[in-house]
Formats: sequence, C-alpha cells, structure tokens
Amino acid sequence: MNVLRLAKAAAVTALAVIALGLAAPADVAAPADVDGPAPATVQDILWM
Repeated sequence: MNVLRLAKAAAVTALAVIALGLAAPADVAAPADVDGPAPATVQDILWM
C-alpha cells in the first residue's frame, strides 16, 4: 500500500467521523416520548 493510498484512506475515514459527529445531534434531538422502543441511531448501529 503506497503513501498516497494510505493518506486517501485516512482522509475518507476522517470525513466519515466528522459527518457522523454532525449527524449525531439530529438523532439526539428526536422526540423521546415515542411509544415503543426508540429507533436505532447511527451510534447504536456502530456500537453493535
């Protein structure tokens, strides 16, 4: 694996982490008084 490929993979990973970080507040802001189990958030899926 060459250096450019490694750097590209690192950049894509960093962008994915940033995107998930920006998307997380939307999941947290979802109404909490819903009947039944809460829908799985992105973080829940990642931790499975």
